[in-house]
This record gives sequence, C-alpha cells and structure tokens, in this order.
Amino acid sequence: LDGTPEVVLNDRTGFTVPAEDIDGVAEKSSEIISNPEFARELGINGQKLVLEQFSWQKMADVLEEEYLQLVSKNSGN
Repeated sequence: LDGTPEVVLNDRTGFTVPAEDIDGVAEKSSEIISNPEFARELGINGQKLVLEQFSWQKMADVLEEEYLQLVSKNSGN
C-alpha cells in the first residue's frame, strides 16, 4: 500500500509481511496479541513517527513546494 514503507517500520512501529504470507501474518499477530506492552510500544512509536514526519503542516509545506516548483517550471513556457 502506498505509504506503508514510510510508516510501518518492522519491529519499531509494526510489521510487514510478504503478500499472501498467511503464516507470517498469523505469527506477527500472535506476537502482538501475546505481548501487550510491545503492542503499546509499537503504537507509541507509530504515533511519534507520524507526528514528526507526516503532520498536516509538514505535508502542506511539501505540497506547496512541489506546486511552486511546477508553476515556476511551467511559467517559462
């Protein structure tokens, strides 16, 4: 999914497994369910990551910069 590699960091903010890896999903789900403290840590880490790197202000700045670059590039035509 778009954005997943930037937000889901294995063993830090969550887990990813290869597509159609049912056993991998079951294993990682069991790991989270059996260790609530680790699940909480993953959630806290994920929240911090999103607030630091993907706040609406930061994303608006990125989009504005891309827009300005595009306008500048096309104004010469």
